[in-house]
Amino acid sequence: MNQESYVLQVAGWYPENEKSTSGIFIKKQLELITQFQPSITLSVHESTQNAIHETKINNSFTEIRVFYSKGKMRWLYQLKLIAAFCRGYFHLQKKHGAPKLLHLHVVFPAGVFVWLLLLVNRIPLLITEHWTGYMDADGRYDKLPWLMKHITRALLHQAKGVAVVSQHLKHLLQQKFSLPEKKLVITSNVLQFPKNKLYKPTNTKTYSDAIAALYVGSIDDHHKNIGLLIEATNLLIQSTQPKLSLHLYGNGPQLEYYKSVCREQGTLDKNIFFHGSVANHLLPEIYQQHDFFVMSSKYETFSIATAEAVICGLPVVCTRCGGPEEFVHHQQGVLTEHTAESFAEGMKYIINNLLKFSTNTSATYMTEHYHPNVVTRQLKKLYQLSPE
Repeated sequence: MNQESYVLQVAGWYPENEKSTSGIFIKKQLELITQFQPSITLSVHESTQNAIHETKINNSFTEIRVFYSKGKMRWLYQLKLIAAFCRGYFHLQKKHGAPKLLHLHVVFPAGVFVWLLLLVNRIPLLITEHWTGYMDADGRYDKLPWLMKHITRALLHQAKGVAVVSQHLKHLLQQKFSLPEKKLVITSNVLQFPKNKLYKPTNTKTYSDAIAALYVGSIDDHHKNIGLLIEATNLLIQSTQPKLSLHLYGNGPQLEYYKSVCREQGTLDKNIFFHGSVANHLLPEIYQQHDFFVMSSKYETFSIATAEAVICGLPVVCTRCGGPEEFVHHQQGVLTEHTAESFAEGMKYIINNLLKFSTNTSATYMTEHYHPNVVTRQLKKLYQLSPE
């Protein structure tokens, strides 16, 4: 790329390789951005050795991954992270010249590097924010050191435009940082739409048939509240739905723990199945093999998995946790409170009313609001906030 011709996309999270799903939501947005803005993505990754790998995806999209050894002490880790970003920046500046624009994807943890870079370089800044850490139920932002909070606030106010993935996150950042309305733009996450135009209907079963519920996401309690989901499922199995099955796709810190819990309860591989992680492109087919989708999170800025379930024609049961409330209406499913009893009632309602949910209505709504063409228009609006 020629000097002064590209946007530097700084990614706090990014897939380490083609098989990785960490930060895939950022890469999907970048695949749209690079259709109208030539870009170089800079990301850092833990490894056993230091290295820089550069990959040219096409004429307008290049990826630079910097690998570094983390170390044991947290303060040393932060310094190594910053040093890794600096190494990557010196590499790309020498080879490609200086960028015309910086786009920071999630302030924490890459924001310290960007803040330092802007102290010595006058480069316009855009920010896209996905982080659940700002939400009170998460609380990670409030626990950050004073300096990190200062840097976060400074970058958000310095940015020409700030993109957020939902109306819920927009209101949250306005309240927390007093950001003006004019600099905030909603740019939705990029969702997978099945290749087939119409989606496999699941409304042919009756109340007495075996019903399959689906969960896709991390197996952890702090964020995803898996304990509530399993407890609610057991309430139905023990009462009116002995044939109900719950299929969980994903890994996480408490996967083995919940396997052992289900094993003790006698439901493991009988009613409750843990399938581990699968490739992202296989998910549309998996969605369509189930009857409804469940999501029991304590907080979400958006929830890609829930949105893609709706796209694939599944009614959903999810807790009131922020982002999903913008696209889960009565035509798409049920919102519940954060108790096993409330969630079980929501699941029971879906099971009893599968015939009432319209696959086409939900798919049409999601296409009108979240299709990649819609997201591309939103991203172009963000870039209009920054001078060339």
